[in-house]
Amino acid sequence: MAPSLSGLMMRRFRPWYESATPASRGRPQRYSDLAITTIPVIKRVFRLTLRAAQGLY
Repeated sequence: MAPSLSGLMMRRFRPWYESATPASRGRPQRYSDLAITTIPVIKRVFRLTLRAAQGLY
């Protein structure tokens, strides 16, 4: 039995969201460093505008 596509996507993008608790005061980060560095790469490879690339997550 093949794994479902949604299951594969959830495992692939689990590190997308920040899971660590903040060490200082303030609002916790929503996205991990991986997500923040990946969006500009996707933007450049697929020649997207920033708004279109932000819509991916």
